[in-house]
Amino acid sequence: MRIAIFLLTVTLTAAAPCFAADSNAAGTDDAGSQADKPTQAELAAAELAAGKRLADTLITPGLVDGLVNGMVQRMVQRQSNLKPYSDTITDFYKRYAGADEMSDFMARVYARNLSVKEMKDINDFYDTPTGHKAMRMIPRTLQLAAQWSRRKVMQHRAELVSAMKQEAAKQQPGASDSAGGDSAGNDAAAAQ
Repeated sequence: MRIAIFLLTVTLTAAAPCFAADSNAAGTDDAGSQADKPTQAELAAAELAAGKRLADTLITPGLVDGLVNGMVQRMVQRQSNLKPYSDTITDFYKRYAGADEMSDFMARVYARNLSVKEMKDINDFYDTPTGHKAMRMIPRTLQLAAQWSRRKVMQHRAELVSAMKQEAAKQQPGASDSAGGDSAGNDAAAAQ
């Protein structure tokens, strides 16, 4: 999805001068047609309104609350000294990165990267029974993806540690040119 949005943005950015030149040429032929065209401000307002509708559809308070609560729980699990402050941390995150704030931010992201029609099409999909089901699945699928990712990384953690030790050995002044090198020295360097 990120790649698709990136490609869409690059394509639109590259094509924008062509469209601007075409609209200027068209405006010189028929001055009346210029008056019928929406202004940049009107276009921006329409895009932002469509982005806000899409964001309000996708960024629900329940979704954001679930994300914040899960994040705070993981923080407390990693740092038990934060447990007495978990409610304060949760309130803080909800105040500054809650559903309303996130929805406003995402509205601007969507408006910059999707056309009004594309945003309408996405909203139309989420208004269908299949769209409702997909929406309900998002929090659980994100949770499952995060769990899967953590498991995969932990399964291959030794490989990462080994690669980091090898890189540390290469970066040390006077590192051995042999493939094996001094493993005791490499272990000590990696530990620092």
